[in-house]
Amino acid sequence: MNAFDVIEAATEADLVDEGGEPIAWKALPGLSSEAVAALERKLGFEPPGELLDLLPRCAGVEGPLDDIWFDGRIGGFGQDDIFPKGIPIAPDGFGNFWVLDVQGNAPAGVPVFFACHDPPAVARIRGQLGPPLYDRRSSRSTPRDGVLVGSPRAAHGDPPPW
Repeated sequence: MNAFDVIEAATEADLVDEGGEPIAWKALPGLSSEAVAALERKLGFEPPGELLDLLPRCAGVEGPLDDIWFDGRIGGFGQDDIFPKGIPIAPDGFGNFWVLDVQGNAPAGVPVFFACHDPPAVARIRGQLGPPLYDRRSSRSTPRDGVLVGSPRAAHGDPPPW
């Protein structure tokens, strides 16, 4: 299952937040070929295949967290020494970020990390983009069932949802 398939499945699923309230995912329009080329120039190399496959179809997701963006538009991460070619995809609202590590010559999968500032720690969530986004385990999924793998709850003491 690629990242776009995961996003499509999440948009059709019956998901709830930690409080049991329904949440809906909405895939946002993909990037033009010019915008993908601009991201490539910004990175200094062609993004890994998984991201190149996703970006023309979907630049982000509305609904989870404060939205998720795969095109580098989220600012405020500022950890270039840790992720010199990182793309922050989502803040958690507490100063922490999910980050794609898009180093040059990477394999097809794009590793996803959760970077926490307090305590300072970085956790590798998964070796590819798709599964961390959504792991549907039932028709009525909760965050503990993997709505967003690598949730802030995991970083702040609760066991990870996977």
